[in-house]
Amino acid sequence: MEKIIKITLIVSLAVLILVFGSLAFIKDIVSPDASNTVTASGESKISVVPDLTAVYFFVEVKKESAAEAKNQNNVIFDKVFDKLVMSGIDKNEIKTEQFYVNENWEWDGGKNEKKGFMAQHYAKINLENFDDVGKIIDIVIDNGARINSINFELSKEKENIYKAEALKLASEDAKIKAEAIASGL
Repeated sequence: MEKIIKITLIVSLAVLILVFGSLAFIKDIVSPDASNTVTASGESKISVVPDLTAVYFFVEVKKESAAEAKNQNNVIFDKVFDKLVMSGIDKNEIKTEQFYVNENWEWDGGKNEKKGFMAQHYAKINLENFDDVGKIIDIVIDNGARINSINFELSKEKENIYKAEALKLASEDAKIKAEAIASGL
């Protein structure tokens, strides 16, 4: 009886191996795997002229107390803000990015010493007219603030248009590469 069970198990195992082996073979015939696939990537580069300018500036004041630093910083910032608005800059285009009042630590004679407090006010001006950049730099510096950076940027609308164009060109490049690879096969 034990011999019949062993033979039955061996035959059953052989049948299972044949069935699963046949299924794998049929799968390759009916649905070939990715080894028959051509993959290509495309690239594109476009150069565009920015339509916006962002001028980043800041006011920094160091004083003995936090209140003095904050108050003096506000005086300078308000003066810069008012002069910018008087020059024709839309007040809604002047935005505070960050404002800090912290202890001011400075390295002096081999050790770190507390030297009062420092107030920092960082702001950004968005411009559509590039001709105003020089005027803004003068107003900011002449009234006690400093320029942090000037960035030439794209509006979201133009950025989306140019991204779509770059993707289209990259897709065309990938298609050409894929067709060349396929014809070589």
